[in-house]
Amino acid sequence: MNQRKTLVIQNNNLVSLKKVSNLLSITNKILKRSNEKLSGFLKSANNGNAEAQYALGHEYNLIRNYEQAIYWYSKAAEQGHAEAQYSLGCLYDFEPGAPKDYEQAIYWLSKAAVQGHVNAQFSLGGMYDEGRGVPKNYEQAIHWLSKAAEQGHVRAQFTVKAIMNSGIQL
Repeated sequence: MNQRKTLVIQNNNLVSLKKVSNLLSITNKILKRSNEKLSGFLKSANNGNAEAQYALGHEYNLIRNYEQAIYWYSKAAEQGHAEAQYSLGCLYDFEPGAPKDYEQAIYWLSKAAVQGHVNAQFSLGGMYDEGRGVPKNYEQAIHWLSKAAEQGHVRAQFTVKAIMNSGIQL
């Protein structure tokens, strides 16, 4: 009986080792593909392609390499890439583990919001509504949240209604 239990335990350990081995194999394949993807973007990004720069920033953000994410997002954002501006603003505002810099968050979210980026408008409005990184300013909050709401952003629509119904004097 003890021998049988030992074999079952050994078999369970073998199964576990096989599972771990399979997971490591899959992880290595994903990392290899990710590295291939990054090297493909790198040439275009170094040649000034804003879309490739944004893509690199996004890939680095996914793997929590914030230094590189900021570098590449910034390159694209400086060329007016609205999604990169929004991503950079979010990274500075609330990305766990990334450096907090509300001044930079407001700057980049504002750039994207002016270009009509609906999520940037919502985020910027939220910062003014909450006083996160800026003094509370319900006029600015309503301004940006309304722009997002006009584009169909449901949470912005709800937030505008909640502010207006709260009795806050604008």
